[in-house]
Amino acid sequence: HFEETRIEQIIAHKIGNKNENGLLVLSKNAITPAEEMQEILKTYFFKIFKDGIFYKFQAVDNKMDENIVFRSVKTIFEDKSGIREDSEKLASFLYEQSFHPMIKEGEM
Repeated sequence: HFEETRIEQIIAHKIGNKNENGLLVLSKNAITPAEEMQEILKTYFFKIFKDGIFYKFQAVDNKMDENIVFRSVKTIFEDKSGIREDSEKLASFLYEQSFHPMIKEGEM
């Protein structure tokens, strides 16, 4: 599925659990991975995608553009020049949703 995929930029943010006073730490810059890192990164990022149906976005009344995560990711892929700003918006949204005690902090 991902043989022809190329990872052009990476930016990581740490999203804590807001309910447990976790922090939202935003990266200042994206990085461009070296060519020799492409296969390693693809293995790392894509190994979790075993069953495609499980990882599909769900539409609100069949309107995908109303799914904020879908809309954010779509914007990042359509205009890579705004990856930092767009990923910050997505990270902030996810942080605001992280109030459940079973949600663990992690990186996005």
